Amino acid sequence: NWLYPPVVGFIIRPLLMLGYSLFLVIKLLQHQPKKEVMDRMPQQQYLLVKKWILLLCVISITVATGFLILTTHLLQQEISKTLIYSMRIHFAMGIVFCLLPLTLFLFPKILYGMPISAESLKKTKTITKQPKNPHDDPFLSLSNEILFYLEQEKPFVNAAFSMSHIAVLFNVPQHHIAYCFNHVLQKKFTNLRTEYRVSHAKELLDQGLTETLSIDGIGIKAGFATRSNFYSSFKSITGYTPSEYLEIDKHRESARQQTS
Repeated sequence: NWLYPPVVGFIIRPLLMLGYSLFLVIKLLQHQPKKEVMDRMPQQQYLLVKKWILLLCVISITVATGFLILTTHLLQQEISKTLIYSMRIHFAMGIVFCLLPLTLFLFPKILYGMPISAESLKKTKTITKQPKNPHDDPFLSLSNEILFYLEQEKPFVNAAFSMSHIAVLFNVPQHHIAYCFNHVLQKKFTNLRTEYRVSHAKELLDQGLTETLSIDGIGIKAGFATRSNFYSSFKSITGYTPSEYLEIDKHRESARQQTS
């Protein structure tokens, strides 16, 4: 309060919030999305986000207006019980405004910009129900690029490889990468990473690298950080331990040579 009296702050702050909220409402009503944006975002999702932001603005305008009315009421009254009563309302409205951003967590798809299919929105009489087509998912292209990257570059051979590496490489939020795995590819990142590592370990075993590397070394070269993790993952996917798989592969090779 050494710059200006408290009453000045009670007037300026809600005025600024009121002006900013009104400005946002005007800009939102005038906003026309670009074609490339609408190509990535379904129209229903765009309208839902726009309505939600407008709702936030309306609530902000209501809170700011309430602050101004109470401040005006305070200036017209003497310091008495009316001041205490009004201050309590001020604090109550302030708490409501501070909690307002937390309500976004009730709508994670809006908060994180996740794709929303038409089936997940409330159907109206003008919308005909159609079976969900996975090829219509806006993240299908990104999912295919991720798979191509995993198969060609084999980043999983790095024991520290995580989902954040993909997010940095493709310059997209990590929760979008998680959506690609969980909803488009319908497989958890950790499970798919393990499958790629086991497949790569099988290739190394088939190539006969055990002549120069131990089986544990094969696991490390495939991206497994520990021996126990390598053995348990390998057996859960193939049904054999690496040693058993190698022994079976030798028997198959011997049988082929005898046949030929």
